[in-house]
Amino acid sequence: MELAKVTHKRMTELFGRKSITQQELDEATARLRMAEAQLAGASAKRNQVDARVTQASEAAESAKIQRGYLEIRAPFAGRVIERLVEPGNLAAPGQPLLTVEQMGAYRLEVPVEESLMSAVRMGDRVPVVLEALEKETEGRVVEIVPAVDAMSRSFTVKLDVPGVANLRTGMFGKARFPRGKRQALTVPAGAVREEGSLRYVMTVADGRARLRMVTLGAAREGVVEVMSGLSEGEKVVAPLSPLLADGAAVEVR
Repeated sequence: MELAKVTHKRMTELFGRKSITQQELDEATARLRMAEAQLAGASAKRNQVDARVTQASEAAESAKIQRGYLEIRAPFAGRVIERLVEPGNLAAPGQPLLTVEQMGAYRLEVPVEESLMSAVRMGDRVPVVLEALEKETEGRVVEIVPAVDAMSRSFTVKLDVPGVANLRTGMFGKARFPRGKRQALTVPAGAVREEGSLRYVMTVADGRARLRMVTLGAAREGVVEVMSGLSEGEKVVAPLSPLLADGAAVEVR
C-alpha cells in the first residue's frame, strides 16, 4: 500500500513535468485504487475474524455457566436421603430437588419436665439412649427453648449427638437429665382420665366420688406427678372406671 502511494505520487510529479503520458499516470492511479481496495478488504476480513473470536469466547463462557447449572453442591459433606425429582424432569425455580443429610451430625429434641428447667444448662453433657440400636452415647445441650407447653408442663431441649453406626434421621432417642431429690405428689397412672385437653381424677369424700381437675407433671414407673389440683393425703379412685360418675357412691377398701 505504501509503495503504491509513493509510486503514484512520483508518477503525478513526472506527469506534471510532461515526462510520462496520461496512460502511465492512469495505470499508476488504478494500481493505487486496487491497493486501497485490497487493504479495505483485508481490514474487513480481520474485523470478521475478530467478531467470530469474540462470539466464540462468549459462547464458551455461556456454555461454562450452563454446565455449572448441572452441578449441585451442598455446603457440607453429607448423603442424599431423599430425591424429590426424577432425572430428565424440568425443575421450577425454587423447587426442592434433594434432601441432604449432613454426615456425623445429629440433633435430638427432647421434652423435659418444667421442674428441671433450672437444672439444665447450655453445654451440659448428658447420656443419650438409642433404643433401636441398643446403644448409648453422649449428647451436648445446644439450645433450651424457654417456652413451657401448657399441656405437658414440659420445655424442649435440643442436643447435638455424634454420629453412631446405623443412626438415621427420624429415629427416637432418650436423654437422661439428673433430677436430684425433691418432694412430689404422685398418683397411680390408672387413676387419671383424659377428656380432650382435660385431665382429672376422682377423689373420695364422705363415701362419694368427686371429680377433680388436675395438672400433671412427669410420669414414670406406673405413677404420674400431680402439679396442682390435689392435696397430699386425699384419696383417689384407682383404677378409675370410665363409668364412674361424679357424686356416685364408692366404698373404700
